Amino acid sequence: NPDLVGSKQAFFFKKRTANTTQAKQSTARWADIFQALISNGHDKAALQRYTQRQLELFYASILRQKNHAKADLIEAVNQGFGGGPELSKYLKTLRGK
Repeated sequence: NPDLVGSKQAFFFKKRTANTTQAKQSTARWADIFQALISNGHDKAALQRYTQRQLELFYASILRQKNHAKADLIEAVNQGFGGGPELSKYLKTLRGK
């Protein structure tokens, strides 16, 4: 398989480019990406069969979901501090009443 180097997938090794300053660099470490995917229900054994693009897309999706959850929490805390009838309405909506 041309995508494999020894027993490792080729994308784990950095590709050399003519101008490395123009190469897109990820700030996430592979260990962090794998841990995030495993923590979010991806099978550890299946990760080695994912393409680099799949790993990146799943990881980006997890980050988006976490950021949305943080935004929702901030909004809820802000709403809670405001109190009043808007809070009561918001809580009823959340509880499906």
